[in-house]
Amino acid sequence: MQKVTLRRILVALDFSDPARSALAYAAGLGRTFDAELVLLYVAEPPPFAPDLSDSHGYEEKMAAYAREQLQALTQEHLDQGIKTRYVVRFGRPAEEIVAAARDEQVDLIIMATHGRSGLKHLVGSVTEKVVRLATRPVLVTHFGRDEEPVLVQN
Repeated sequence: MQKVTLRRILVALDFSDPARSALAYAAGLGRTFDAELVLLYVAEPPPFAPDLSDSHGYEEKMAAYAREQLQALTQEHLDQGIKTRYVVRFGRPAEEIVAAARDEQVDLIIMATHGRSGLKHLVGSVTEKVVRLATRPVLVTHFGRDEEPVLVQN
C-alpha cells in the first residue's frame, strides 16, 4: 500500500459558498499533513477582450481584487499556522487550474462541485473538466450535503 504524502495542495476558489466549503476540507488536510495550501483564483477574460489582452488594466485590477479576497478568506477560514500562498491566473478556469497544478507541483487539487454559476450537476462544469484533464488527484466537495467529498485518482 502506498503512503499518502501531501506537501502542497491546490485549492481552486471562485469566492462562492461552495468554494468556501472546499477551503474547509483543504484546511483540515493542510493541518493534518503540514502541507502548504496554494489558493488559486482564475479570472476569465472580459467578454470585450477575447484575445486575453490586458484591456484598460483589467488584469491588474482583477489580480488586486483576487488577492484581497484571498487574504480575507485566509483570515476568516484558516488557522494562522497553515502555510498559504496565493496564485491568480487568467484564462479558461479548467485549463488554468490544471496548468497551475502542474506548474505548482501540487499533490492534490481540491474544489467544489459547483461554484458561482450555481450549477447543481457535475457534467459540463469546470469541476468535471478538471477531473477529466488533471494528472493529479482531485478531491471534489459537495456543498450543502452530508456526503463526504469524492476523491478522483488520476
